[in-house]
Amino acid sequence: EFTVSPTELGRLASLEIVRGASVAQGQVLAKLDTAALAQEIAVAEAELRELEAKVPAEGRAIEQSDLRIERGFEAELESAEVDRQSSLAASSHAQAELGSVNAELTRERGLVERRLTDSRRLKELEARRATLAADTEAWPGRLQALDKRFRSARERLLAWRADHGGAAGGQAR
Repeated sequence: EFTVSPTELGRLASLEIVRGASVAQGQVLAKLDTAALAQEIAVAEAELRELEAKVPAEGRAIEQSDLRIERGFEAELESAEVDRQSSLAASSHAQAELGSVNAELTRERGLVERRLTDSRRLKELEARRATLAADTEAWPGRLQALDKRFRSARERLLAWRADHGGAAGGQAR
């Protein structure tokens, strides 16, 4: 004698043997009612169809989000490049202005030494020269920081594109 139990719980649809009967290996002893399972399968299949219908819309939403993210990285890179270029121009302008003030300072000193003018203008030029010299000395550090910002922005954009295939990559997610 053996105790027999079902592998799945369910409502008994039919009993194929009688108590005490001999049975063979593989013989069906009982059948369960599958209506509840069929209903669960139907619900699961309906949910699957619903989710499959949402996939294209979700894919488009992801692509749009990816485009916005990539555009943000590109804007950051462009901003860093604009700042870098305008700072290079400002640095060149400051150096040129310092050269001009130095030349004017030399000329003004000559005039003061020959007593052709008073020293008021000379003092103004020396103050201007000191300001420009300090500004010019600060530019290399500023430019280095801007270069670092530019490189970092470019690296972030390239890393994002490598991870996501870029907006044109359209990788499935």
